[in-house]
Amino acid sequence: MYQAIQEGDLDTINDIYLAGDYPDLSAPDDVGNTPAHLAVLFDRPEVLKWLHSKGVDLSKKCDSSGFGTPAFYCTHYGKTGMLTDLWAMGYDLSADCDKFELPPLYYAEKKGDTLTAEHIKKCMAQGTLQDVMATIIQRCTRGLFARNIYREKVAYRERCALAQTIISAPWRGGVVRMRNNRRELEADMQRENELANANVDADASAQQETKTIAPEDLNTAPPPS
Repeated sequence: MYQAIQEGDLDTINDIYLAGDYPDLSAPDDVGNTPAHLAVLFDRPEVLKWLHSKGVDLSKKCDSSGFGTPAFYCTHYGKTGMLTDLWAMGYDLSADCDKFELPPLYYAEKKGDTLTAEHIKKCMAQGTLQDVMATIIQRCTRGLFARNIYREKVAYRERCALAQTIISAPWRGGVVRMRNNRRELEADMQRENELANANVDADASAQQETKTIAPEDLNTAPPPS
């Protein structure tokens, strides 16, 4: 197992595990090092991820003396990439990492390793990966909820507009018909008035012509030639 981890040979590591030659992946080897400790020592993040996938608790002490966790040794050796991997696997970088119950940031600052210290601070500022995912899910849920509310409002307004159109259509149609009928009636009355006026004018003209001829003129015969 030691050699396979040193070489990063996941196939051999997996074969050893499946064969039952190393059933407890959290147990130390003959020298006292656990697979997780060896993965950090040899800078094998893929082995660390494989151990995590097999249910190995990476928050436990991993060295022969039981001093520190994988996070402690990642901090001690300045392996910021593996610290990120631990964070991505759900490890809380603000948790205790040694038998003195001190966090990784304490040791990074004590060593004066500003790069590792700043890296740890950035991860801690985001919380654990579970916190980040919970925040993302919460924001997505809020966004979907807000979109649904907006869509419901738009649909509600459209339904109200449609209902108003349907309700007012007969009334509007009646008003239009009344207006049309009124216009037709006014036109008919105007035509009747014009016709009546024309008849009155015709009667008056006929009477005027009758008055211009004297009655005696009608009874007097014209003189013989």
